[in-house]
Amino acid sequence: MNIRWIALTLIPLVAACASVPAYRYYTLDMRPSGNVSGSARLDSVVVRVGEALSKNELLVRTSPTQIEYYALDRWASGLDEQIAEKLLAEFSTASPNAPAIWIESNLLAFEQVDTPGGADAYVKIDVRAGWFNDGRRNTDVHRIYDRTVPADSSTPDAVVQALSRTVEAIALDIANEPALQPQNFRGAASQ
Repeated sequence: MNIRWIALTLIPLVAACASVPAYRYYTLDMRPSGNVSGSARLDSVVVRVGEALSKNELLVRTSPTQIEYYALDRWASGLDEQIAEKLLAEFSTASPNAPAIWIESNLLAFEQVDTPGGADAYVKIDVRAGWFNDGRRNTDVHRIYDRTVPADSSTPDAVVQALSRTVEAIALDIANEPALQPQNFRGAASQ
């Protein structure tokens, strides 16, 4: 083989490898915030996401009618998995003997919102929740929760941290639902 031919073949390949973008991957902060009381434990959680949120890129709402995605900043796994894991972490302080609740949800928004003052994290989720009773699920709550939390800066890392805090706030809202309090459901039993 001709050494010149090998060099001419390898140089473009090496140059192509050097120009591959360096992606940055993010997950929600899975440490429990400690805000959710231990009156009930979360036994089952399902989170469904729509097409716009099923991509692994972080979504940015730049106007009421336009969205964009970060080119190099991505979720390490699906939002359905991450939000389910985060909700489980938030309810993890409950006693194993506490009554069990379940959550099924549709994620409607999970995004950075650009504002004149910087960036906000916005989460909107349609939740059905209830108690397990004799192995059956009772639907006690159907509600849409939406929360906005300001990010410390407009960087993707700061927005992801704010999104984590937003899910924590929604978990606290769910935990404080009157219908999900053990004293308000006579048949509540652990599964």
